Amino acid sequence: MKKILLGLFVLMTTIVSCTDQEDIEITYQSEMGITAAHIFDDYEQFQVGDFDMSKDGWKLNLQVLVYDESGKLVDKTEKLCNSLSESLNYAPYLAPGNYTVVSIADFREGLGGTGYKFWNIENETNIQDLSITENDSYFPVVFETLGIDVQKIEITNASKSIMADIKPVTSLVHVYMSDKDYSGWGIDGYSRFSVLSDGYFIKALKAKNNVRFENGDLLFNYSEQLSNYNLAISEVLTKWTDKKAPTSYLYRALLPEENKGFSFNIQKRELPQEYYDTFVALCGEFETEGKSEILPEIVSNKQYVVNMIFDAMQLVVMEYPADYNHERYTEQFVKDYNKELMVNMVNTKFENILGQDENYANVFLDMEPYDHNTNTYPYVAYYPRTRANHFEQYVTPAYLNSDFTACCIVQLLLPNLSDDMFVYLKELLNNKFAAEEEGKFGPGYFTYLEPGKAEDDSKYRVVLEKKYNEDLDKYTYFLSYNLRQKFYPQEENLWADFTTVFGSDKNTVKSTLESLGCSYSFSDNSYSANGSDYYYIEKNNDYADIVGFVFNTDNQVSQCWVYFKPAKVNDVYSYLTKKYTAAESESTDYEYVFYNDNKDLKIVLDLMNGAVIYTKLDMKQHETPA
Repeated sequence: MKKILLGLFVLMTTIVSCTDQEDIEITYQSEMGITAAHIFDDYEQFQVGDFDMSKDGWKLNLQVLVYDESGKLVDKTEKLCNSLSESLNYAPYLAPGNYTVVSIADFREGLGGTGYKFWNIENETNIQDLSITENDSYFPVVFETLGIDVQKIEITNASKSIMADIKPVTSLVHVYMSDKDYSGWGIDGYSRFSVLSDGYFIKALKAKNNVRFENGDLLFNYSEQLSNYNLAISEVLTKWTDKKAPTSYLYRALLPEENKGFSFNIQKRELPQEYYDTFVALCGEFETEGKSEILPEIVSNKQYVVNMIFDAMQLVVMEYPADYNHERYTEQFVKDYNKELMVNMVNTKFENILGQDENYANVFLDMEPYDHNTNTYPYVAYYPRTRANHFEQYVTPAYLNSDFTACCIVQLLLPNLSDDMFVYLKELLNNKFAAEEEGKFGPGYFTYLEPGKAEDDSKYRVVLEKKYNEDLDKYTYFLSYNLRQKFYPQEENLWADFTTVFGSDKNTVKSTLESLGCSYSFSDNSYSANGSDYYYIEKNNDYADIVGFVFNTDNQVSQCWVYFKPAKVNDVYSYLTKKYTAAESESTDYEYVFYNDNKDLKIVLDLMNGAVIYTKLDMKQHETPA
């Protein structure tokens, strides 16, 4: 028995001695199951099949990196999968201690071909150096998504089971290029600006493209400062010429960032100047750059919308709503945006241009006129008010003078109006001005006066007109600001106001004309049985030199003839159109007929006789001699 006990003691001593000399590392098997099957579960796709890996040959790469407490890489594995449903099952042997397990899901190959990666994983040997950087070349698909799972585990004297269901660290951004005609006056269903642009870029004002790890926490950085990062390109001209769908979309995956800004940059077409000017007149001018007004916080595993509405020149950014329907949301935005523009239009105070000259209008409208028309009266200037930040398509001021002084009308051409938008516009006008009785000036006319003033005291009248255009087979809409005639700037008369002698006898006419510096010339009975007296105009005779007064059967003046100098006929015509109201239905090639406001005075510009004939209509007229 003593020998046996002694042998056992020696054996135990040997074991202890060996352990003291060299530690034996004891490891334990850990079961790890890595999946990214649910990486897109929180996202909505625009069209069925957008999240289908097999369509373009995309593969899912699952990778596991195991780091010890010092940050050193102690084990790793990866698997290239053909579908989201595949998983990576992994059973490393780890010694007791604390570890950080980094699981990464990224997509490879696909449109980029063999070896292509969206994300480059580098410096794996130490977690503090581990870096994941986006590839410089990208494809605008959902598979730009990057998923990362980080778990801190402790290995004890037992096996460990670790599961990782990888979710995205990137967000998913739906980028829409809505180049459709929303204004109602585009081209072939495309935005009115399509003819003037080659296309545009949608950019992130800056973009983080790098993931680092600090004590197991994710940090999102710049591998280099990325500014004006291209998210998408819309080839507008190609869409239009090739008759492609005006609305297109793509996906981008962005790393988290606060106050994320987006912008657009439009490339104008290179056109001959005359073509360009014509297109601008028809379609409108626009700014080539703009930014989104909303700066959202981009968060991992959330979905966002970046929508460029080309027709409105607006870049709309928002978190993806649960009930998102692109066309419905876009149309609603355009409608709300147009309402804002309509409010701004009504509050612009175009009435302030009335009575002012063209220089004032240029400053007020912040633009120069595109063209002028001096062949009609009043004289008009055309402003293509078609920038996307204006509701009105054209502004057309009309002037009393050929030198474009004294504006008497400001007319706005409006786009097509739906019934509810027409009602909304009337409400805005009702709130700002004093509405008159509907139909006062006929059907389709809605008129308004200065608020708080009676009709006689109102300087202007605002007219909303809905007019059917037979040539276009549709309604056209105008909003006009009209200076009332009694407030027209007073023009100097070309000659004395001889109408003051209406109702006077011969003696009174003689004394009145002498006081005006006119001298008696002769009398004649060929036109009137009661005679006509003629006088020389000796003062202020630049436009006329003879005036004749016609006496009626009561021997009172009921008509007078001012004989103008032939060279001044255009000036005389302009003078009469400003001073009186033209009666176009009564006019001919040789006679232009006008009336005063009360229509008790008829004025005829008689080109055959070279005279302006004034007739007092409420008086007895002369009799022609036999």
